[in-house]
Amino acid sequence: MEAEKLYEIADMHHWLDYQPHEGHYGNYSPGQVVAAFKISDVYHTFCFARSSLCFLELDNYGQMIEKHDQLHVTWAKAHFFLNALACYNYCVDLSWQAAWLYYAVDEYQVIEDEEQYNSLLEECYFDELWWQLTLLKQFKLRNHLQAFKSNRTFHLVREKYNYQKHRGTFHFVGMGQNPKKFMGSVNGFKPKLLAREEINIDEWKEILIEFDLLFVRYFDQLINMLLPKDFANMPFDFTSVLKVYRKLKGHK
Repeated sequence: MEAEKLYEIADMHHWLDYQPHEGHYGNYSPGQVVAAFKISDVYHTFCFARSSLCFLELDNYGQMIEKHDQLHVTWAKAHFFLNALACYNYCVDLSWQAAWLYYAVDEYQVIEDEEQYNSLLEECYFDELWWQLTLLKQFKLRNHLQAFKSNRTFHLVREKYNYQKHRGTFHFVGMGQNPKKFMGSVNGFKPKLLAREEINIDEWKEILIEFDLLFVRYFDQLINMLLPKDFANMPFDFTSVLKVYRKLKGHK
């Protein structure tokens, strides 16, 4: 499947409609506002991921590379693969933050206090989120997050991301050699060489396409669980500043 077709069969541009404006601040709860802000974060990051995935299908990388031979083209594709891999995983973490902040932020004072807001973000881990949702008896949302995290494609993509993050980079097929044993031997014994895990970019493009489709389905459902249907259509409200002011004054 061509990655470009993802824009036709798995639209995600409606996620940007959840970017909160002043009308939202005055008419929705603080938890809904910060969750919506994180939804728009996911949108922008997902755009980077999907565009990088599409760039894997290019044949001409222009001024990015000196020569258009296999080595240089593979290097360019590896660059976009790593960016897609990272950004897709950033989207996962940001989606967890959306659910976490929805329940963690219950007053506008948190939005006013950047240090407190950032502290809440630092506390967001999947296990902690899972337990919080359990304590709140939000089992449907908890199970939805768990089902996505338990998916085989998620595990494949997350494992490769963590490998790159914690263990080292990959060897991309088409970019030279990746020997695993000494060339010579003694009495039939060949010592082991340190080698990198190998990535076939063409094969992994298909896996990332599968992940892209999986994430869109997962995130659309998550949005529907967190926010009311009319949130994205909220008109601008010039009285919002007064409403938020009154709410903040009530906490001082």
